[in-house]
Amino acid sequence: MMEKRRQLLQTRENRTIKVFNIPLHMENSSLKAVFSRYRELEEDAITTCLKGIYRQAFITYKDEQSLNIFYEKWGVWAFKEFLTVVPCLLSEDKRNERQQFMAKINGLPPNVCARDLQGLFNEINAASIFIPKNPITYNPMRYAFIYFKNEDDFAIATSNVYTYSGHQLEWSSAEEKSCHRCGYTGHMARFCEVDNRRRRNPNRYQLMQQYKQ
Repeated sequence: MMEKRRQLLQTRENRTIKVFNIPLHMENSSLKAVFSRYRELEEDAITTCLKGIYRQAFITYKDEQSLNIFYEKWGVWAFKEFLTVVPCLLSEDKRNERQQFMAKINGLPPNVCARDLQGLFNEINAASIFIPKNPITYNPMRYAFIYFKNEDDFAIATSNVYTYSGHQLEWSSAEEKSCHRCGYTGHMARFCEVDNRRRRNPNRYQLMQQYKQ
């Protein structure tokens, strides 16, 4: 009995992807709409859990071949967001490779979402993008982490200067601190001269309460 259960779980894992950095307001019905565009999902395809201020999901397809695209494609566009995707059977070495060529781009205008940067994403041949949420207001931070598949794409992108909506953007390492007000490096928020006017979006606490209902 235990062996049969183990085999069933293994078979399901072969057909399952893990999805990261899902905003709290994105419902399972929206996830289903996005991921069913690729191939047919199982009836009970989606299970989710809270991970910090985001959700994570396990999404299961009806056949193993459905996952082939996600060994090449590191994520999907989902409304205003870009969701990172990893096949459950992707090896640890391959997962680490996806973290190898990454840089942070700073100085985004207020309330920019990943979809707004799709043109830049395509221009620099990026593989994945993540704009963190402010843990208090849940508005997008003014910087993004961008991942590349190889060193050449990484080197070409980070050696060029880009602008977005009149803002000159700045490359830095992921570890370098960015100002929470303007998004640039070199100073902290208390020394920043920028005074942002933030939208009154639902904050993290309100979104988490909605998710738990």
